[in-house]
Amino acid sequence: MNILIVNPPCRETATPMLPLGLLYVAQPLIEDGHEVRFFDIALEKPKREKVLERIRKESFDLLIIGGIVTTYGYIKWLTKEVKKIYPDIPILGGGYVASPIPHLIFKYTGIDVVCNGEGDVTVREYVSVLEKNGDISNVPGLFIKNANSFFKTSERPLIKNLDEISPPSDAYKLLDIERYITGIGKEMQSVMELSGLWDSNKGDCRFFEVLSARGCIGNCTFCYRMIKGFRKHSVKYVINHMKYLTEKYRINIFNFDDELFFGNKKWINEFCNEMKESGMNVLFRISSRADLLNDEILEKLKSVGCIYVTVGFESGSQKMLDEMNKQMDVKDNYNAYRLLKKYNMTSMGIATVQGMPGETYDTIKDTLKFIKEFNIDSAANYYVTPYPNSEIYQNALKKHLIKDEDDYLEYISNSNAGEFKINLTRLSDTDLKYYTFLLNDACMKNAFQNQFENHKLDKIIYIKFILKSFGIKILYHLGLFNLAWRINKKIQSRKMNSYKI
Repeated sequence: MNILIVNPPCRETATPMLPLGLLYVAQPLIEDGHEVRFFDIALEKPKREKVLERIRKESFDLLIIGGIVTTYGYIKWLTKEVKKIYPDIPILGGGYVASPIPHLIFKYTGIDVVCNGEGDVTVREYVSVLEKNGDISNVPGLFIKNANSFFKTSERPLIKNLDEISPPSDAYKLLDIERYITGIGKEMQSVMELSGLWDSNKGDCRFFEVLSARGCIGNCTFCYRMIKGFRKHSVKYVINHMKYLTEKYRINIFNFDDELFFGNKKWINEFCNEMKESGMNVLFRISSRADLLNDEILEKLKSVGCIYVTVGFESGSQKMLDEMNKQMDVKDNYNAYRLLKKYNMTSMGIATVQGMPGETYDTIKDTLKFIKEFNIDSAANYYVTPYPNSEIYQNALKKHLIKDEDDYLEYISNSNAGEFKINLTRLSDTDLKYYTFLLNDACMKNAFQNQFENHKLDKIIYIKFILKSFGIKILYHLGLFNLAWRINKKIQSRKMNSYKI
């Protein structure tokens, strides 16, 4: 069967990330002998008329498309256009954009079938049955369009042994993989050189994303993940795949794109031992909960090349952590950051989330205190945005705060959580945006001050920043912050005040 896999852009101007989900779907299809091609719109960024030109030139029996929810608007447009060109060719959707919301997908897009959950086995079976003109309703793990409605096939159990899944070694060849390796590598290298983690004399940073796990042990109210539980590949599986990538593509820095890298202590110890035995001279980044970090683990990871640990700190306020159901003490955040500073694993900052129900100026000040106390000079300060399958999304629907799901999902498409989209608090929109500005401003001030003190920043640039920061604060107190918001491109939003909650 001729299969075209389309990777839509989650943000049309963003640096694309390796589409691991689609690659893991492509791999078994290649193994089964199907003719698989990849149309990487996220990477190539063609204009829409060029996209349709390419589609008209393609010959395929099935189109597969998927991504995260911010691809909704693009997928809605593209699949409807594809149906105009090829009305009889089935379109299979999957991922976070489709699995949680089949009722919208079938009503507003051109997708005919949705993969419900993990696609590795489901898509393989679906394609096999489709090729034989069999009954796809017998394939577990699908939503199938039926006239003006849809139905769900039997539940697909989660894959118990992840090692049964082949790494997407063949699927990589479908992409312009070198552009992924060097594109993100250049961004990473500049940050790492600034923090002393990369010596340009070693050559270019060649960056690659891999997976060692699926799922997470947490249950945060803002999280939209659709797959429950936490499963790890074996250490041997992970190390062998890393070896393949270093030999095939000369990778020297890996990012473990797991929701949570940390398995049990035994797994971590075995991984560190196997890394030492492997002889690979590589660096890597991982993710963790704050309450899982300790000296023993970080010291071992540091010794085998770990340079950075992504931790979802979310907030410096215990009240907000409880509201998020983080099941964590704010003291864990403080302890984790002290440990990360000790092992120089903080160069790329922290991630915080503002705007949960109950957020106030005092709770945001708790986060601001955290940033100032640790001299944090880089942070991803996000706004809480309800995404399908998250608890806060369901609550917003129950309370009729999201009045039209399709309209709302179009509204948040092609955006990221750093853009103000929705207000779940009792704060005014202006106040919430201003308080988040204070967090970003504090991080930038720390960064500029550190660079200035280390003679890496011109004095005039530093003074301009201080004056600009002071000016924005004055405008806020004069009731003119929205003017400053529009001027400051770092904090502006494409759409303002359409969804007031």
